[in-house]
Amino acid sequence: MAKKTHLILLALLCLQLISAAHYPQTIQPGDPESAELIPPVSTDSAAETNQFAVPASSGCAAQIIPVQNEDYEQRLVEMVNTERARVGLAPLKRNDALSNASRYHANDMMADVYFQHDSYDIVNGSLTKVCGVWTRVGNFYSYDLAAGENIAAGQDTPEQAMSAWMASDGHRANILSANFRELGIGYYHGGSWFGDFWVQDFGTRSSVYPVVINLESAQTSSRDVSLYLYGKGVFSEFRVKDDTSSWSAWQPFQEQTNWTLSGAGNQVRTVTVEMRKSNGEVSSSNDTIYLYGNPSLGNLPDSVRFLYIKSSTALSSANNTLQPLNVGTADVLDWALSATGNWISLSTNTGSTPGTQVNVSPRNVNTMTPGTYTGSLTFTVTSPTSVSGSPTTIPVTLIVVDNLDKSVFLPAILR
Repeated sequence: MAKKTHLILLALLCLQLISAAHYPQTIQPGDPESAELIPPVSTDSAAETNQFAVPASSGCAAQIIPVQNEDYEQRLVEMVNTERARVGLAPLKRNDALSNASRYHANDMMADVYFQHDSYDIVNGSLTKVCGVWTRVGNFYSYDLAAGENIAAGQDTPEQAMSAWMASDGHRANILSANFRELGIGYYHGGSWFGDFWVQDFGTRSSVYPVVINLESAQTSSRDVSLYLYGKGVFSEFRVKDDTSSWSAWQPFQEQTNWTLSGAGNQVRTVTVEMRKSNGEVSSSNDTIYLYGNPSLGNLPDSVRFLYIKSSTALSSANNTLQPLNVGTADVLDWALSATGNWISLSTNTGSTPGTQVNVSPRNVNTMTPGTYTGSLTFTVTSPTSVSGSPTTIPVTLIVVDNLDKSVFLPAILR
């Protein structure tokens, strides 16, 4: 059985450290001026694997606790990876199973009014240990290489909790450990004078190689994002795609690369990476990020052109089928279209993104004398207001000739 390595575990209480004894700490207000450092706990024996057997009547079964404050939890994720980036460490991938383990423990400490890594229930009026920390974490998250946990209580904000952890050698060692790949965060408020309970759970699974976008930020306004790929020394090649793009070409494996998100904004985007070993075996991993931005009218050509040859009645065109799109966000844009030049015919004067197309054609072209005719098209977004790229005016040109000795090809150019 694979050896399990559990790194330093420390507890933080009301901006001070408490002892890591094998019994629950009594919940009494402490003196914030007298901080006590608890000794690091490290388990590295095969006997630890026996703790994964869930007791017959366990108070730490894998129960999913609702999120109380997603913003607080996400801010802690981002702060962890910011600290890791400062010292050149890889970012951790937020993991739902680890977060469920963290959130369960934060809620359980709040509900039963105790403060320990192990889990306790109130039985006959007394706090009774029902399972150890690794049993609880293992019930949610099947790690087989490494795991760690930090807990804190009494801090009002994620920034305060993170600052307290970073000020402690043991907690900081977990946050800055190169042995971890994944992270879970749990937060709960209420229940005792502590007020707020904070839990970080760290882990690594030997067969999982995460992909992390922008240091696991929740959102971005830029389509250009950075990717971190775990798997150096394991994989020889990788390729990338997102929700609406095709696969990139296979390229030599590297831990850090860039990607440009395609498709509309103001929605969650998923980037998927396939990593291939030298023997051809392929593993897949993905991450998500919310892409937000302002609505923008686009997908329109720089010009529309026609050529009519009277002798053969042949009409050539470039960019005469137009489909306005919102290239900034996922919002629907309602638009109106007007034309100057009484020889221009339109299939519609109104529409909405992304479905409406407009066909542009010259009217009564067979009665026109040879020459060059000009006009324009103007797209104006009518709803919502203040949309980038609106109005957009496109020049339209028609050239009428009696005949041509050679064929003429008109270039199609999209803005």
